Amino acid sequence: GAAAWLVASLDHNGVAHPVPFTDHWLVRPAAGAHQLRVYALAESATLVAAAQMDLMPGSDARARVRLALYPREGIGPLLLAPLVGSFVQDEHRPGRVSPLQDEQHTVDGLSVRNPAGWIWRPLHNPPAPRADSFLGVMPRGWGLRQRDRTPASYAPGSPHPRQPDVWVEPDGDWGDGQLRLLEQPAPDLAAYNVQVGFVPAQAPAPGSVLELAYTVRWLAREASMPVGRVVATRSGAAGQDARRRYAVDFGGLQLPAGTVPEAVVDIGRGGQLHSQRLVANPHTGGWRLLFEFDRESEGPLQLRAYLQHDYQAVTETWDYVDLAP
Repeated sequence: GAAAWLVASLDHNGVAHPVPFTDHWLVRPAAGAHQLRVYALAESATLVAAAQMDLMPGSDARARVRLALYPREGIGPLLLAPLVGSFVQDEHRPGRVSPLQDEQHTVDGLSVRNPAGWIWRPLHNPPAPRADSFLGVMPRGWGLRQRDRTPASYAPGSPHPRQPDVWVEPDGDWGDGQLRLLEQPAPDLAAYNVQVGFVPAQAPAPGSVLELAYTVRWLAREASMPVGRVVATRSGAAGQDARRRYAVDFGGLQLPAGTVPEAVVDIGRGGQLHSQRLVANPHTGGWRLLFEFDRESEGPLQLRAYLQHDYQAVTETWDYVDLAP
């Protein structure tokens, strides 16, 4: 499933490498205690990290982490509170690794909670390593989620519908920086080819200390949200060489009976919206957004969409990068 690293360093190619643990100490819990305290050291040639982790097991487990980082000479960019998972294919990628129709992933999307709202980014298995940054204010939380929990979507007997979500909630403001999503090509689920974490704008200076705290949660099922969520994403050609078609399903909207929301679609620089329509989806009890756009460049194209009512967003923002076929 998804996992949490303590801290990772980014090499010159933007690939994340976890700082390996060197020592750990387990504090004997008192009788009747409901948590376990672990102290740990992690070390690399450019960094030493000391951590106190209070682990609270259960169906929805969590870990409270206090971390101190001691940079050495040669320190480079860091990925703080990184989460990792595996993604090969799901329903929305036209180019599949396996000819079978089974979905293959331990997580299928990145969820971000900003002060202004929620973002959902479906994951890629890209042809080459890629990195995407989410600029703006410090997120209130981010997580790798397994949103599709329908057993029929996977191979018979697959454990993937039961994979827990993993979620990070930082304490306070960690300063200037950005949330970064790293995706690498993968032929199977053997490696963690998806990583996400916070990258400070500047690496800490050697001889200084960087302290931070956060909570990691492992959730057996996705927690309720105050807005509707993206249920599925599908894409394909629209009958013309440069035209693309998308279908995005939204569910869980909390609207008065009979209310029809309005779709807002934004096609980034390099594309032109051709058409859009919103239809009720009786299979999900939600709404399906269908739109087509013309590509005007061969580079990655940023797409965003959400549903609103009375000019207020009633769903998370679907945030996606369309790669040229």
